[in-house]
This record gives sequence, C-alpha cells and structure tokens, in this order.
Amino acid sequence: MPRYLFHLSYLGTHYQGWQRQKNAAQSVQQVLESVLAEVLGVPVALVACGRTDAGVHASQFLAHADLDRAIDLSKVLVINRRLPEDIALYEIREVGPEFHARFSAVARSYDYFIHFNKDPYLSTVSTYIPGSMADYDLVAMQGCLDLMKRYDDFRVLCQQPDKQKHTRCTISQAQLFVHQDRQAVRFYFTANRFLKAMIRLTVARILEVGLGKASVSDFESYLRDLKVPTFQNLAYPQGLHLSGIKYPNVDLEQKCVGFLQLSAPQNWLPILSD
Repeated sequence: MPRYLFHLSYLGTHYQGWQRQKNAAQSVQQVLESVLAEVLGVPVALVACGRTDAGVHASQFLAHADLDRAIDLSKVLVINRRLPEDIALYEIREVGPEFHARFSAVARSYDYFIHFNKDPYLSTVSTYIPGSMADYDLVAMQGCLDLMKRYDDFRVLCQQPDKQKHTRCTISQAQLFVHQDRQAVRFYFTANRFLKAMIRLTVARILEVGLGKASVSDFESYLRDLKVPTFQNLAYPQGLHLSGIKYPNVDLEQKCVGFLQLSAPQNWLPILSD
C-alpha cells in the first residue's frame, strides 16, 4: 500500500481548525479529504503533522495518507481547481512506509504577527492592537523569549496540560522582530514540539510584560513554578501561522508566496535583549 505526502498551506479564517469536527463544523481536513477522494478516485484519510485551532493559519503544512493503489502525481493542478481559494496544495510525493507526518518531524516553527495601525488588508493574517509600538518594552519582551530557551517544561503555557502525556518541549529559537516601518512586530518560535495553545498563551503573557503589567522576573517565576492559573488569556488566532516543518530525510521548501512576502527577512529587524 503506497504512502503519499501532501504539502499544502491554508488560511484558517473560515475553518474550525485543521481537524475534522464531530459536530460537522467545517475543517480544513474535511474539505481537503473530500476533494482528494473525488479527484483521485480513492478514499483518503490524512494523518497530519499537527493541528491548528480555529482561525489559525498554516503557510506550510504536511500530511500523509496510505492509499489503496498508486495515484497520478500530476493531479495537483486539478485538485487545486476544486479546492477553495484559501487552501492550496503544492505537491504530492510518494514516501517510504517509515515516514510519518507527525512523528517523523524533528522541528516545527510558528510566526505570530501584530500590527498597530488598523489595516483591513492585514486583518486576517495579523492581529491588530490599537495603540503604538512605543507603548511596549521590546527589549523586555525579548528577555522573556530568551528565558524560554533555558526551560524545558511548559506546563503553564499549555491549555489543558493534564490531558498531555507530558509538557516538555525543547525550544531552539524564540525571537522578536520589529518591522522596518516600526508599525508591526513578529514573534518567531522553533521547537521539537508545541503544546495546545502554547504560542497564543506565550504571546499574551509576553505582551503583558511589554506593557509593564509584569516583569521579566515575573515571567521567569511563572515558568519556574509550573503553577497553571485558573484563567489564561489567549492572543487572538488570526496572527498565528504554522510556518515550517522539518524532517530529517525530506527536503521541503516554503512555497507559500504570500507568506514569504509577509515574513521577508529584509523587512524585519531582530530585537536584542540586554
């Protein structure tokens, strides 16, 4: 039974996340599997690299499926014609039986964008916060991000941590960038795994530090004590993008041109902590 990898991206604005929903709410998986089965002529049950919540985007997303027979890999164009405009399939390739979209991944990356001037063209891909970037202590915010690389248990940054087998993650990158026009910021994270709502919880907490409502020391105490608060604020979903998946033996390029324009390195300057 051949195994195939599906490389795609999507805007999550109109979906209840990636995963098929029991309540029949529209999900990316549901739409994609339906179109794939129609075009390829075989049932398709996708195993994904992870999950995204309602309203969250993925500029790079991987899934695999075991199909009953070999398929025509050139069907990508036909599939894209059937898919809605907010889902794009870039390639289908055959992979070995040892490949697993979720368990073979060794790193995942997320970006979170915030803009401070109201802009309807950014409203679905970045979170609008009224005010000014000058209201935020960006150096302190980067100080919080630096601390995250020193810890490996993020129970306090997990929604429903008791449902996880464990809450340990290895964060290799945690960086804050400022746009060259000084009107937007970008968080960037890479880790071996992320917990449920981890990025949105992290961004919300660090924004509080940026506004002076908490200190960098408070943030470290929060990480160190592992005491989960009864109520946790979440940053809005529209600014969050799953932007990279890394596998040891599969070479994948970022093919989402819109995201490449949004995240172009020449537009973003890194913040350095003290």
